Amino acid sequence: MMSGLSRLRVALQEAASGSLHGLTFDTNPLDRETAKLRDWLGDRGSAKPPQDVIVAALRAFFQVQELQSYRQALLVCFGCLDPVLPAEARLIEDRDRFPKLLGGVEAYLPNPRAFRRCYRGLLHAYFGYDSETARFAGKDNWGRLRTYLRDRAANTVASGLQPAWVDGLQANLRLLGDDPGGFYGKALLTGQSEEFERARAALDIHESSWLIWQLILGQIEGATHEDDATFQRHLPGLLDLLAKHPLAANAGIAKLLTRYRACRTVTIHPGLRDFTVAQWGNPWLSLNRAKWSLVGDDARAMVADWLKLELIQRFFSLLAADGTNDTRRLKFWERYHDSIDDMYFALGGTARWHRGTDFQDIRKKMAGRLLNLHSAGPPNNNAFIMCIGNFVVVEFGIKGNACFIFARDRLPFLLEGEIAGNGTALKHESSVERLLHTDRISETWERRFQGTLAGLMRVQPGRQPIRSVSPAQVSPTPPAQLIDAAPTLFAAQSPGATARAPAPGVSPRPDLVPATRGPPFSERELSRLCDPRRLRIEDFRDRNGNLWVLTDDTDGYVSSQLRAWGFAYRSGRGWWWK
Repeated sequence: MMSGLSRLRVALQEAASGSLHGLTFDTNPLDRETAKLRDWLGDRGSAKPPQDVIVAALRAFFQVQELQSYRQALLVCFGCLDPVLPAEARLIEDRDRFPKLLGGVEAYLPNPRAFRRCYRGLLHAYFGYDSETARFAGKDNWGRLRTYLRDRAANTVASGLQPAWVDGLQANLRLLGDDPGGFYGKALLTGQSEEFERARAALDIHESSWLIWQLILGQIEGATHEDDATFQRHLPGLLDLLAKHPLAANAGIAKLLTRYRACRTVTIHPGLRDFTVAQWGNPWLSLNRAKWSLVGDDARAMVADWLKLELIQRFFSLLAADGTNDTRRLKFWERYHDSIDDMYFALGGTARWHRGTDFQDIRKKMAGRLLNLHSAGPPNNNAFIMCIGNFVVVEFGIKGNACFIFARDRLPFLLEGEIAGNGTALKHESSVERLLHTDRISETWERRFQGTLAGLMRVQPGRQPIRSVSPAQVSPTPPAQLIDAAPTLFAAQSPGATARAPAPGVSPRPDLVPATRGPPFSERELSRLCDPRRLRIEDFRDRNGNLWVLTDDTDGYVSSQLRAWGFAYRSGRGWWWK
């Protein structure tokens, strides 16, 4: 049986249910009144005041360096990022005046509703000013502002209902911490975006804020601490984020490349390769050295190998036209991609001007190593030029062309500008080998090529070349200098070094001798001297400065060549200049 208390509970429930049945409530009036109340409490003050009154207040403060009224304090707080002061300076970049603004706002601390409107203007400045690109005292003042806002966040709270932005700030005080990007980025990485999205909406954080790209880096940093498989799963999405937020690209790429290189199994990642090369350029060109210095040599070499392999594949699939033979050549040279120090591509008219997407893409990736091919037969012929150790190998695209191998220190052509695909250059008789892509009864051409490369260059598939002299890329000898030669082809490169014997199976050509002088100075020749040695070049000539090579004078060959080009050595700094 039901107790008296139970019967009373049921009766009350039935009465309540019956009396409210069918009734509805319109909450819109209540919502409107709540919005009005919030506006009265301070949400209205979160919007930036008109620009003309801000400019007048800023200029007055700049002159007297004191806040004359609460109204002026509010306007100056909202305008401290506006470039309206002399020389388009910003108040936040003024070493003396910005601290005085913060000190002046202190006067309104006893009144939370007045203080928080000034605070709101300063908060706009905090999220809107990128301290990484700061000028003058901007970086120091931004740090001072962050500390000020963090220490006084509690002073924005008054009795009663709070403005939405105050509630949002109090719930997300980590935004004023040392690493907000790291904290919220880690949450975003795992799909927990609700908390930050609420804070962003409440505080009106703009898409251009430094916080947004810091969140990208925070997600990347979080991903780098995951295991290999999890990190690699995140990689495509992180690359998409970097593509949308270019301000984070350099730092983000550096983190991703360094982490990917540390994976237990490192396989080619086309997306990472293509995005990095698009942002930083060819990893083995000196003009791209500054960006590539953000990662270690091992990460740079990893991408360089990836790019070399792709360029080999694209040449024999897109720029060559030998059908089945192309497939064989592709497979053959793929195995030597990590032995290639440098590569050039001489394009005929067809590939040079083709508007197809594939052709435009490959020309971009070949930038810095593109030559114009002429006198090579049909306009769809192209040449692939590989620098391997002390030799240069030339492959042509169209069937029927032999593979030519030249000594790197006695090239009968220059690897720049226009280049001929006939006997005056890429098929010059000074080649040390002329190999045909034809099988014999007893051996394939691949086996014959492999034997030649092993004997001549001491390289094997998948192994680095063994060089008998410095790996420097020595400047080519112009055709006119080939006439005045001494009796050996394989002279050592460094002054004073002894000559070495010809490579196995190669007979010295009596018509080739060492050049009696180096090539004339050009930026191309300087790059050829410095690139393989990883010597840094600084060019300030466009700013009425000098051209510098940042190295000492311990390398006799480098010193001799630089002096020949008119460089002087500054012993106090260890640099060469002209």
